[in-house]
Amino acid sequence: MFQAYYQRATALIALGRETEAEADLKRALDLDQSFARAHRALGQLLLDRGMTEEAKRELSRTIELDPNLPGVRTFYASALIKSGQPQTAIEHLQIAIARGEDVALCHALLGVALERLGKADEAFAAYSRSIEIDPANATAREGRARGFERRGELAKAIEDYSTAYRAQPSPDLALKLAQLHARAGQPQAAIQLYRNLLKERPEDLSLRRRWRD
Repeated sequence: MFQAYYQRATALIALGRETEAEADLKRALDLDQSFARAHRALGQLLLDRGMTEEAKRELSRTIELDPNLPGVRTFYASALIKSGQPQTAIEHLQIAIARGEDVALCHALLGVALERLGKADEAFAAYSRSIEIDPANATAREGRARGFERRGELAKAIEDYSTAYRAQPSPDLALKLAQLHARAGQPQAAIQLYRNLLKERPEDLSLRRRWRD
């Protein structure tokens, strides 16, 4: 019976019906607390919803039950980074990389964790490795762009931020790009980005002030 709840939950997640999926996963676990895949799915769902501590508990339990279950260490590392535990995240990511799990994502998260520890050069190398594997990885592109920006290589930073923006558009990233274009002496590109942002956020007075400045 617990398997049926799990299977229905995975179908509900695919349909974007997360609340119902969460309920089914919890029913599955009520029937069998040792069901590692249900813990992993619930942990990932909670992580996506921003419930980091709850996600960590589920993913940690998954590792206790089945430390070789694909993906769980990557999800757990992501939760650890979000909760301010980058060193522990690195340990889990290194295991995941050694096992060949979604290596581009693992290297991208490794870059984030290293960057949080102030290891800028190592983070830059991890981001670059992720991009070699998957040129469209937005996390790695954005991370490496920060590295280029710190080095004063604005053209390369703009290129990476632009790739990240195409992969995962967001107002914050568009604003960052506009600011970089302005710093690089490319006012028309900056203005176009600000105009697009103002269409999306017409009531944002701080954005209007930035555009005028």
